[in-house]
Amino acid sequence: MTPYKQTKTTQNGERGNCLATCLGCLLDMPVSQVPSFEEMDKDKWAKELVSWLADKGLAIRAVMEAPPGYAIAIGYHKCGILHAVIVRDGEFFHDPNPSNEFVETVRNYWIIEPIVAL
Repeated sequence: MTPYKQTKTTQNGERGNCLATCLGCLLDMPVSQVPSFEEMDKDKWAKELVSWLADKGLAIRAVMEAPPGYAIAIGYHKCGILHAVIVRDGEFFHDPNPSNEFVETVRNYWIIEPIVAL
């Protein structure tokens, strides 16, 4: 896990790239190497995310309970927008936003894991 900061924030009038940054953190790659999912149409970004991860032999899974280890927590920031942060063992660990305010409530957790062949 490499703690990167967002390169785009809503404070600067842009669509924030917190999700792409969290993915970069968990995959130890700069956000410049992660697709700009925040710029994609709402009906396309999730499919693109799944495809991008699959190309790396990875899958994403949403769970309601905090998992062990690292995960992405999706929730609402105090300003009312959805935000993605990193948790470790259910505890806030890294906020990619420079404000470091994390989220007020967590909607769910996203786990990145290897694709398992049956």
